[in-house]
Amino acid sequence: MIRVDKRMSYNEIQGIIENDEEIISNVGFDKEKLNMVKLYKKLTNILLKRRQKNGYIGFDMPEVQIILDENGKTVGVENKKKIFAYSIIEHLMLTANEVVAETFTKKDVPVMYRVHEYPSLEKIEEVNLTLQKFGLKLNTFRIDEHLLNKKDVSNERFRKR
Repeated sequence: MIRVDKRMSYNEIQGIIENDEEIISNVGFDKEKLNMVKLYKKLTNILLKRRQKNGYIGFDMPEVQIILDENGKTVGVENKKKIFAYSIIEHLMLTANEVVAETFTKKDVPVMYRVHEYPSLEKIEEVNLTLQKFGLKLNTFRIDEHLLNKKDVSNERFRKR
């Protein structure tokens, strides 16, 4: 369960980390909460570096926004401006999920979760060939090493009982 003090938009979060005086004034946070939001940016950068070190692949693809007229009919599509606030929310949500999973595992609480199959080397190579068309390349050695060190525990909890 979470407690929400204030519902905020991505643009408000972005405005705070960019020191936009108008947005900061409208949000109405005290100095402590403003500093907390600014710390989220530093924390997100730390989390991102840690995830990249562990093999995280970020697909930095543009998101689209559908433009509607006053009657709700689609009149256009445009790329959304990429702002760092999206990354802040994404990485903090991932971290919250990881903490919940670790806590439940330590306390031996049975939970349902989704298990992703490890990609075959053929699939990794297929993705790599596609990325090369865009001038990108996966570090396949790091991926192979990561997969070799993984232990399949998907059914381990159920065998214990």
